[in-house]
Amino acid sequence: MIGLIIKYNGKEYIVGNAHKGVFIISSLVVHRNEFILEGGVVASFQTIRDGIEFEVEISDINETEISLPISEENDSVEIGPEYSRMLTERNSEWEWNEKRRTFYEIRSILIKEGFLSSDE
Repeated sequence: MIGLIIKYNGKEYIVGNAHKGVFIISSLVVHRNEFILEGGVVASFQTIRDGIEFEVEISDINETEISLPISEENDSVEIGPEYSRMLTERNSEWEWNEKRRTFYEIRSILIKEGFLSSDE
């Protein structure tokens, strides 16, 4: 059967048809500094940083090799300490500071490209 081999964080996860609705989703939520990798057998929630690597390969796999889905007994969920801290410390002031930082980054690009003057 065709399936996915996911190599992440020194481990290998094999996903196949035995998992109803095979999926792997990877997201970079830049304005919130989040990296998210979710699937039926593995999940990782981290702050964005250099060095996060994962590999996904489509391959012919043996049904007996399929990894167990995430459960209480098979906890293959990774939540980084920085990510946890970010979630507990996030508040409206943090959100506004992030929006303000993004605004000034965009503003400086527009000034540099000549779309705005520095007086505006």
